[in-house]
Amino acid sequence: MKSDKSFVMTVAYIMPLLTLACAAGIFFSAKYHKQFTDLEVLPILFFMLSCMSCLIALVAVALYDNADKKHEAISKDFEQLKFKESVMSAKSKDDEFMKESLSAIREIANKINNDIDMDSINSEVLKQLAGLLGSKDEQEITMYLLDELNGELQPKAHLIGNTVYLGEALRKTSIDRTGVAEAFESCKTTFAARGKDEVVIIFPLSVAGRIAGVLRIKTYHDGTSSEKEDWLKLIETHLRSFTSVFSLAIRTPDFYIKAVIDALTGLYTKRHFYNQLSYWVSAAKRNQEPFCLIMLDIDHFKKINDTYGHLTGDIVLKGVGDIVLKSLRSTSQAFRYGGEEIAIILPSTTAAEAEVAAERLRKKMEKTSFESESGKALKITISLGLAEWSESMADEKALVASADKALYKAKETGRNKYCISN
Repeated sequence: MKSDKSFVMTVAYIMPLLTLACAAGIFFSAKYHKQFTDLEVLPILFFMLSCMSCLIALVAVALYDNADKKHEAISKDFEQLKFKESVMSAKSKDDEFMKESLSAIREIANKINNDIDMDSINSEVLKQLAGLLGSKDEQEITMYLLDELNGELQPKAHLIGNTVYLGEALRKTSIDRTGVAEAFESCKTTFAARGKDEVVIIFPLSVAGRIAGVLRIKTYHDGTSSEKEDWLKLIETHLRSFTSVFSLAIRTPDFYIKAVIDALTGLYTKRHFYNQLSYWVSAAKRNQEPFCLIMLDIDHFKKINDTYGHLTGDIVLKGVGDIVLKSLRSTSQAFRYGGEEIAIILPSTTAAEAEVAAERLRKKMEKTSFESESGKALKITISLGLAEWSESMADEKALVASADKALYKAKETGRNKYCISN
């Protein structure tokens, strides 16, 4: 723009000078050399032209200055609009990231509330975190937790791409531990850039000011240095909220397990049963998927206690609980509902499929030999009541009542059988 203005100014000043020079040349030629006596009027015309050229040049410069000022004002307004747009875009990205972060936190909270298996919880944590970061194929996330017995950090879950490695599979997997010990000791988040796009984030997990473990994240970001720096700040902020949800459960798994596991049978508690039942009823309404409830009762259990003593009764209860746990699918859940009664939730299961599961359990109990405290072999049978969730039911209590009704029918009509609710 400045070069264009300089050109116009140069032309504006040169044009009158050239016109005057031409007029002077013709005038002196006509006066002294007498060759152009008939053209003596031309100098006057050139003089007039030079005056007009000056006027035109001045007007052109004035107009150009005005246009230049308007252009500068427009450019300034445009830059301000671009700045506002960038601010709004950054806020929009931050809001979107916050929304995704809250969604991930909600999923993890649900998992913790609905499952006590720490491997399952850790797996869900890494999957949600990977989704938050973009779920890239080369992405790696490792969760290290402090072993209270030896005071060492141990890898508990490792994600590569979309695959999570746990237990034995984890022990066979090569894991990069670079920077983990340092972050654990300092309790500070560290960042490291490798190559053009690779970024390593090492984030300490702490509960009430005490270190519980470390997250090591290898991910990728292809933005500029400034964009990458802003992104890392955003990640660190949301990681704090993200990890706070599951850090307490990670730090105190024994207390968490004791709250929902029956010490004798290894089954979930009755209190946890109603939490889970409410969850699956809501899921069934939302997803329009079937699920069933089985109520199981040990036949003549009072007679076993009266004849062989309560210690033998406990042996039988524990044995029944073991058989139930080994017989169910991984998605099913079993609970000690009360005394010798067991409740079984079968997600994504129709009544016909629940009948197959109930009959399989009945046959296993019938064939199993239990041993009393004194070493005597015992045989037991069970009765079962089945009910499938229906939209016509008012709530989860109606489902329990329906399964109980079917159980009582099985007991009243001979025991060692299952009945299904009408």
